[in-house]
Amino acid sequence: MIILRSLIWWLVAISIVIGLGIPLAILSLPDPQKRPISWGAYIWSLALMKVAGCTLEVMGKVHIEDLRQFVLVTNHQSYFDIFTLICIVKGAPHFLAKKELF
Repeated sequence: MIILRSLIWWLVAISIVIGLGIPLAILSLPDPQKRPISWGAYIWSLALMKVAGCTLEVMGKVHIEDLRQFVLVTNHQSYFDIFTLICIVKGAPHFLAKKELF
């Protein structure tokens, strides 16, 4: 069952990247804020979380809902951190990494 769920997850991930990502990347070229890509990233993240069977419980979101800009520091545990962050923020998060990682 785990192998089947993993296979379905990867098929959904690849299908969304090819079917949604490429057209949205082209549509984002004239848009300096890259809104189509942000929308696509949200849909992609939400779909992958649903296929994986994950649910999110967010505590303290009321403290950041009124802010336009904020810094959110997370303790990176897995590649799912990126999907959960995009689902929670529902915008266009910008990611940082320390210089030594590159």
